[in-house]
Amino acid sequence: MYNIKELIKKEAVLKDNFKQHFVTFFQQFSYETLNKSGIKLTPIESHDSLLSVRYGSGLYLILTDYIKDSNPCNLEIGELKVIYRGHGRRIRKRVESHLYNSKYTNKSDGTNYTVCMKLNDDNGINLNEKPYSDYKWAVVQHPMTDSSKTMREQAEQGFDEVYNMPIGSNA
Repeated sequence: MYNIKELIKKEAVLKDNFKQHFVTFFQQFSYETLNKSGIKLTPIESHDSLLSVRYGSGLYLILTDYIKDSNPCNLEIGELKVIYRGHGRRIRKRVESHLYNSKYTNKSDGTNYTVCMKLNDDNGINLNEKPYSDYKWAVVQHPMTDSSKTMREQAEQGFDEVYNMPIGSNA
């Protein structure tokens, strides 16, 4: 017979190992060398910009110059600061749900993300509306092809340990 209590212990050890792997990664990775690493930064200037965002699985970071001073995350790339970090099997759809929430929710393709970036008590925002349209936005994509949900969740935890949880991720 299987032993659930033993499996829970093993799972906790595995998660901790994954998290520590990502803590080490984030401590050593330089976002100044993005273009050489396979990790991509995409400016988001319109809904069409999302076509340049990876469709596959991975970790993503949403950056902006909006509410920088009240954001506890300390990762800045140029003049933009990470306001949200997340993961998913389809990054482009997740980013759309965060940044163009009205367009996302009006589409009906079977995917329904209901937990989105929280800013000003909104569950997801619309970059084509004020105040968000007055600021710059970008997405960093960490490809994680063939990763499990557990791996990606621990990547988020590792990011938070190194850079602090971004204000929009505090659901």
